[in-house]
Amino acid sequence: MKSMLTWLLTPLLVFTMSFSFAQEKTISGNVTDQDGLPLPGVSIVVVGTSNGTQTDFDGNYSITASTGQVLRFSYLGQKTVNKTVGTSSTINAQLEQDAQALAEVVVTGYGGGQDKSKIASAITTVGSETIESRPNASFVQTLQSQAPGMQISTGSGQPGSNSTILIRGVTSLSGNVEPLFIMDGVPIDEDNFRSINPNDIESINILKDGSASALYGSRGAAGVIVIKTKSGKFNSAFKVTYRTQTGFTSPQDPNFETMTTDEIINLERLTGNTNFDAMSGDPARSFLVSENINTNWSDIITQTGKTILHELSLTSGSENASNYNSISYYEQEGTARRSNLQRFTFRTNYSGKSNDNKFTYGSNFTANFSKSNFIQNEGTGSLGNPFLVAYLAKPYLNPFNPDGSLNTVGLNRDGFDVTPFVSLNNTQLNTQLEEEIKVVGSFNASLELLKNVRATTSFGADFTQTNDLIITSPLSIYGQNAPNPDSELKGSQFEGQSRDLQMTSNLGLNYSNTFADKHTFDISGFVEFNQNIFDRFGFTGYGIDPRLEGYNFAPGDLREFPDVDPGDESLDNLQLYYIPDVFSTRIETSLFSYFGLLNYDYDGKYGVDLSLRRDASSRFSSTNKWGTFWSAAARWNISKENFLVNSNVVDDLKLRVSYGTSGNDRITGGRFGGTTLTNNLYAVGNGYNASQAIVASSLANPDLKWETTEQYNIGLDFGLFNKLSGTFDLYDKRTSDLFYATPNTLISTFGSISRNIGSMSNKGVEVSLNADVVDTDNFKFSVNANAAWNKNEITELLDGELIESGRIALQEGKPFNSFYAVRWAGVNPANGQPIYLDKEGNPTSQYNPDDRVFVDKGTIPEFTGGFGFNADYKGLTLSTLFSFVGDVYRYNNAYGVAEDPTLISLANQSSTVNNIWTTPGDITDIPAASAGSTRNLLTDRYLENAGYLRLRNVTLAYNLQSDLLEKTPFSSVRVYLQGENLITWTEWRGFDPEADALRVQDFFNYPTPRILTLGLDIQF
Repeated sequence: MKSMLTWLLTPLLVFTMSFSFAQEKTISGNVTDQDGLPLPGVSIVVVGTSNGTQTDFDGNYSITASTGQVLRFSYLGQKTVNKTVGTSSTINAQLEQDAQALAEVVVTGYGGGQDKSKIASAITTVGSETIESRPNASFVQTLQSQAPGMQISTGSGQPGSNSTILIRGVTSLSGNVEPLFIMDGVPIDEDNFRSINPNDIESINILKDGSASALYGSRGAAGVIVIKTKSGKFNSAFKVTYRTQTGFTSPQDPNFETMTTDEIINLERLTGNTNFDAMSGDPARSFLVSENINTNWSDIITQTGKTILHELSLTSGSENASNYNSISYYEQEGTARRSNLQRFTFRTNYSGKSNDNKFTYGSNFTANFSKSNFIQNEGTGSLGNPFLVAYLAKPYLNPFNPDGSLNTVGLNRDGFDVTPFVSLNNTQLNTQLEEEIKVVGSFNASLELLKNVRATTSFGADFTQTNDLIITSPLSIYGQNAPNPDSELKGSQFEGQSRDLQMTSNLGLNYSNTFADKHTFDISGFVEFNQNIFDRFGFTGYGIDPRLEGYNFAPGDLREFPDVDPGDESLDNLQLYYIPDVFSTRIETSLFSYFGLLNYDYDGKYGVDLSLRRDASSRFSSTNKWGTFWSAAARWNISKENFLVNSNVVDDLKLRVSYGTSGNDRITGGRFGGTTLTNNLYAVGNGYNASQAIVASSLANPDLKWETTEQYNIGLDFGLFNKLSGTFDLYDKRTSDLFYATPNTLISTFGSISRNIGSMSNKGVEVSLNADVVDTDNFKFSVNANAAWNKNEITELLDGELIESGRIALQEGKPFNSFYAVRWAGVNPANGQPIYLDKEGNPTSQYNPDDRVFVDKGTIPEFTGGFGFNADYKGLTLSTLFSFVGDVYRYNNAYGVAEDPTLISLANQSSTVNNIWTTPGDITDIPAASAGSTRNLLTDRYLENAGYLRLRNVTLAYNLQSDLLEKTPFSSVRVYLQGENLITWTEWRGFDPEADALRVQDFFNYPTPRILTLGLDIQF
C-alpha cells in the first residue's frame, strides 16, 4: 500500500515543482509618485520572503517572483502599495503621498522637527494641500476655521488687507494680542502677509499651549505660528510646476432692504422734508414718481473685479544638494472701483550636506514687491465711502445728465449740492497708494562635533519698506471743500516711508542619544539675539496748483514738468503755498536670550519635555529687563501599551498634560526707558509753538514690567477603527501685570502713562474630528470638523475701578471689550418717543448716559469652528469648508443710519422705516420723526449679533489619469473651479458680519468679496 501511494504521489510532486519553477520569472517596471515623477530608492519586497530590491535613480527596478505572489512597494512619506504578480512581466506602480506619514514630523522651531507621536504639547498642523490654490491675497485667510482655538477675522475686503489672529482668546489689554510668526526660523512682521506667496508654504504649525509657546519666551504669550516653506528633496528628479488662475470678485449685498423711489418720496412727504414748486405749490419731487427712476447705485458705485495668478516653480535634488525656486505674479481687483493689489514674488531655498551627513546647511531667500490701491474714507460716514453711498443713495437720483454725461455736482433737479457721484469723484481723482518691498532671508548650518553632539547656528533677517502716497486732488469735491492751512490753493499730498528691519541670530548645541534601546535623551542649549529697527518719516503738503499736469506732486517741485516755465510770474509765489508738515519716528528694540530644552522618551510610551528661558528686553528699565519663563509637559502613549498594541479598535491614544509661562514686551517702544530719543521722544511737525520740533511723545515708566501668561493644558489624541481620529483639549490661560495706558494726573502735557494694572483669564475647550467614511480604490469620502469655546474674564484691575471707553468698558468679572450701554426699551405707542431703562431697570423717556450698565455682550466670540467634507471619485474631487462664529456682537452704526429719519435729506432708509410711528396707538420699533436721532447715543438699540455660518470654500477639481498623459510631456494635470465666501447665514443687518475681532462698531466697512476662480496646475 505504501509503495502504491509513493508511486501515485511522485508524478504529482514532479508536476507541481515543474509548474512552480516554470512560473518564476523576472518582473521589471517603473515606480513614480502621484505627479508621475520617478521615485528612486523605493523598497520592493516579495511578501512572505526575504527577496527584495530598490528602484534606481530613474525609478526602475527588477526582481524575481512567481505568479500569484505579491510585491509590496514602500517609500517614506508615500502610501504602501501591493501588486499581485500575474501573467505580465511588467508591473508599474504609482505611489500616493501619505499626508498622515508626512505629518508625523512636526516643526516647532528650535531643534528642527519632532516625531508627532512624541509631542506632549497642543499643536495643530496645517499642510500645503489646505493652503495651495486658494484665491486669497494673504495665506492667513486660508487658515480660517482650520485649527480649533485660532480665530482669524478679516476686518476689510480691501485686496491685501490684514487679518486679526487670536489664539485662545485675548491676552493683553493694550499690548500685541496677535501670535508670533516664525518663517524658516526668522520672526516676521504679521502686518505684511500680502507680500508672501501662499503656494510657497509647505506646512504651518500652530503652537497653542504654554509648553509649546514657552520655547519663544517673551514673544510667545499670544501663541506662535511656525511656517516652513517648500524645499527640494535629495535624490529627486527635476520637476517643473506651472499654476495659473483667473477669476472674478463680486460684492456682497447687505442683509436688509432699502426703500424704493415711491417709498422714500412718501416718507419725505410724511416728514415734511420736501421742496415745493414756486408756481403750482406742488411737491417738487412729484415728477420723480412719473419718471419711474429706481437707480441701483450698487451697480454703479461697485464693480466686478478680476483675479489673475501665474506661478512657476522648479525643484530638483542630487545626492548632496536640493533646491526649490519659484516666481509668481498675482493680481486682484476689489469690488470698490480702483481698489486693487498687484504682487510679484521670488523665492529660492537651498539645502546641502556632506557625504557623511556630518555637516548640513541651508538657505532660504524671498524677495517680494506689492502695490495696493486703497479706498479713502472706507468704514466712515463720509459720502466718499463707496459702500455707504452704494446702498443709502436716493434711488430717484438719475446718475446721468440729459446729454448722457455723469451727473456730478449741482446738475440734478432735486436741488442737492452733490449726488452720490461724489464717491466716484473721490475715487477717480484722489489716490491712496501703498508700495511694499519685503525681503526675508535666512541661513542655517549644523556640524557634528562628536558622536551624538551637534553644533548649530542660524541667522535671519526680515526687511520691509513701505511707501505711502495719499493725494487729495484740487479738482475733487473733497479737495475743493477741505480747508488748507495758510493756503489759497486746494488739495493736499501726503508721502511717507517706513522701514522695518528684524534680525535674529542664534548658536546652539545639541546632544541626542538612546540608552538600552529604550531611554532617549535630547538636550539642547541656545544663545539668541534679536534686534528690530523701525524708521518712519514723511510730510504733508497743502496746496496743489491745478494748472500743473498730473496733480500728483507738491507745488514747487517742477522737475517732472518741463513745459512749465519757472519764470512765469504767476508761479513766483507758488512756493509760499506749499506748507509742509514733516514727521519722523525711530524705534530700536533688542532682545537677548539664553535657554535650554530637554526631551526624554521611554520606549515610545512615556515622555517629558522641559524648557527654561531667560530674556532681556531693551523695552524695560534695567531693574525689570530680565524675564524668566519655563515649561513642563508630559505624555502617555496609551496605545503602545501591551494591552492595546494589538487592538483592532484603538489605533492611537495619547494623553497630554502641560504647563508653561511666557511673556509679552511688544508695546510701542516710545513708552519705555529713560530720556533717549528712541524711548520717549520723536520728531513731529509743528510740535512746538507751530514750529518743527522734537517733542516728547509719552512719559516713561521705569517700574513697568513684563506681562506674563501662564497656561495649563490637558489633551487627548485618539484614532479608532483606522477611520476616526481627533483631539480634545482643555486649557486655563492666565495673564498678569496687564499693560494699560492710564490717565496722567500729574503732568497735563502727557495724556497717559503705561502701567501694569491687572489680570485676565481665558478658559476653554477645543475639539477636532476627522473621519474616513468611505475608502475604496475608486471612491473616497471623508468629513472633518473642529470647534472651540473660550470664556474671557478680567480678573483684576487697579483698585477695582471701572474703565470706560465709549461704548465699551473694563471691569473685574467681565469679559474684555464688554458693551456698556443704556438699555433700549422700544417706542412709546402714545407719542412715538423712545423708551429707555434706567440703571435700576425702570422705564424712562429721558436718555441719561449715567444709566449705562453691562449688557452681557462683547466683541470677542465665545464659539468658533469649521467643518467640511472631501469626496474623490476616480480623480474627480469635491471639497467644502464651512466656518462659524457665535456669541459675538458689534454696534451696527451703519444700520442706524439706514433707520434714522432725521437723515432723510441725505440718505435713503431701510424698508423697516415704512413702519415709522405716525399716529397714537401705533405699535412699532421706529420712533416718530420728531423724536430725533438715537443712533449715536450710548444705547444697545443697534447692538447686534454678528455671529454667522459661512460657506467659506467649495472646490471642484479633476486630476487627469496617468494613462491620459502617457503621450504628453506632462506628468500631472489638475483643473479646478472654486468659490470663496459664497453664502453667509447671519442675523447681522449689514454687508458682512465678519470683522476685526476688536472692532466695536461697523460703519459700512469694505465687505469681504465673493470670489470665483478657474485654475490649472501642470507638472512636467
